[in-house]
Amino acid sequence: AQVLASTGYRAPDIARWADFPLVDGLPITAAVRSGAPLLLDDVRAPAALARYPMLGEWGATTGMRATAIFPLSASAADGAAAGAADGAVAGAAPSAVIGVLGIEFD
Repeated sequence: AQVLASTGYRAPDIARWADFPLVDGLPITAAVRSGAPLLLDDVRAPAALARYPMLGEWGATTGMRATAIFPLSASAADGAAAGAADGAVAGAAPSAVIGVLGIEFD
């Protein structure tokens, strides 16, 4: 995965996470794989860290305490390319996740 834009982070944090694999241990991976929003009200809670162990590193460097992750998808009726008004991207598979909006709270 590649981070295309971000705001509010220190340059070293952006550099560290600018390009990363979608591996287990990150909530963004779970959101992409499921296609469903993921909300964590306390990323430092033992249950959150047990499920997403890489949160400890990210939370420690950024000061994040909570996060909301929303997968963005493209879909088209019958798998055909649809116009921008339909919210689809030409050439994308039906209901394919094409990006993620992540909001973090400190």
